[in-house]
Amino acid sequence: MKGRVNRRQFIGGLAASATGLLLSKPAFANEWNAHKWRKYLVRMENETASHPEGASGEQPEFEQQARFAEREFNVRDYGAVGDGQTDDTVAIQTAIDDATDGYATVYIPDGRYRLSDPLFVGSQTRLRGSGTEHSVLERTDGHLMYVTGAHEVQVVELTLTGSYPNDPWSTGIVASGADDLKVQGCRFQDLHAGVYLENARGIQITDCVFETIGASGVRLGYGGENTANEYIYVQRNTFQHVNHAALDGNSAIHAHGHPDARNEHVWIEDNHVLSGGIGIGLDNIDYASVSRNRIVGNDVRGECIAIIGSNNQILDNEVSNSIAAGILIWGVAYREIANNVVRGNTCYDNAQGIAIVCGQDHTIIDGLLIEENRCYATSPESRQAFGIQSYINGTVNFEWRDVYVVANDLRGNAVSAYNFYPPRDVVMLDNLI
Repeated sequence: MKGRVNRRQFIGGLAASATGLLLSKPAFANEWNAHKWRKYLVRMENETASHPEGASGEQPEFEQQARFAEREFNVRDYGAVGDGQTDDTVAIQTAIDDATDGYATVYIPDGRYRLSDPLFVGSQTRLRGSGTEHSVLERTDGHLMYVTGAHEVQVVELTLTGSYPNDPWSTGIVASGADDLKVQGCRFQDLHAGVYLENARGIQITDCVFETIGASGVRLGYGGENTANEYIYVQRNTFQHVNHAALDGNSAIHAHGHPDARNEHVWIEDNHVLSGGIGIGLDNIDYASVSRNRIVGNDVRGECIAIIGSNNQILDNEVSNSIAAGILIWGVAYREIANNVVRGNTCYDNAQGIAIVCGQDHTIIDGLLIEENRCYATSPESRQAFGIQSYINGTVNFEWRDVYVVANDLRGNAVSAYNFYPPRDVVMLDNLI
């Protein structure tokens, strides 16, 4: 990220803070200001109302699904063999070309289909396998599939596999300028990245498995000026041994950190992440819901959830065993950090349960509600020093506005319930410490 403290420095600083700094008393409000609290909640509600799909929208239905059943092209009829030795690229691509723009299904039956070049999938096309244990697309020297400028595309019940790390840049699906793409019930393995999105809109990635991925499972990339990833749904997926290469700027689910990147209206829900690094790392994201995910960190690197942006909700997640923060709100100076809610999460055996970091000079955190979270260490030997901690790592001239810590259970951490260093203006109410 532009001009910010890197996370390795942050992790090291937190460890020093946990062992070498005296607890600092924050500048609490003298009394509960109910009027100010109501004003803050109204502001949050107004922001969400102005973007009605912001953090509580329903997943859209794909009205074209029924049409895909009308016509089907079997790749075996085009000469595909599926024996893992024969090059089936031309046969499968020809079937895709015949199905394009026709709401047709390209059926890939049982077999292991070797590709020497990527497949290019056009609009109104559905690629369907017979299950991830049976239908496998394999390429050992590059990306497997492009969905470029296409709309109404589905990829279901397939395994896409590469040869990472022998091929260090392979990606399962690259979707650039795509609109209405559904990836469901697929397996991505032995790849640099699973699904890469760039200037994409209306994307559903559901019920998939990502395993042995070198960098990111799902990556929201930066497509250049005046582009955005919008209305992205990442739900009910499993991520295991992702970012095992420990590459900076990657995570199981990741949004690009370019200062001009735009990622808006994103739902990341009900995923299970057995992290090889950062679990969910969202840089430059707005109007997102990160909810009901279960993330287990490791002893190597990274937070369970890390976020930079505004008008986001982090709700009801279970995060544990991270060498860094369970949940990290990262402040930067080059963009607004405002109106975020962290509520109902369970954070245990991390370096700290919830961390608030000002990573650049002149950072302003304007509106943050931390409410009804449970942060604790499961044993005296646990690394989780604090339930909630703020950290600056040398930055100056930063400001907090309307930061509320309300009704959290912060009992049972290894050092203390909280540590705001240096002291900041925080409204605290009804916390168990």
